[in-house]
Amino acid sequence: HPDGTLRKVPPDWTFPMNQLQQMYQYWHCGNQLQKICPMKYFHSSDVSFLGDSTRIRLNEVKQLMEIIDKTASQNGAKPTKKMNMTSTNTCFLRGKVGLKIPTTTPTGRKRDI
Repeated sequence: HPDGTLRKVPPDWTFPMNQLQQMYQYWHCGNQLQKICPMKYFHSSDVSFLGDSTRIRLNEVKQLMEIIDKTASQNGAKPTKKMNMTSTNTCFLRGKVGLKIPTTTPTGRKRDI
């Protein structure tokens, strides 16, 4: 980074705006194409160059992922330190019920989760 700080993301990185399952994959598997480690290993200092809102967003994502992980474990799919896409997707499918998010909005529109 131009300021000399070593971070887990490159200077041109932006916070991903993915659907929930894709974010869960990024959380546990990272982005191999861009050589970015899983987001679960990020610290707020890794994204601090993007401003306070990004640090807050990282914390919010962390809270969601912890709920999914806990529920997945309770449903027989315990997340591990190193995961591949297959195990990540299995954990997501068993853990997303823990979020208790309605599939439709209050107006009846289908949610894009």
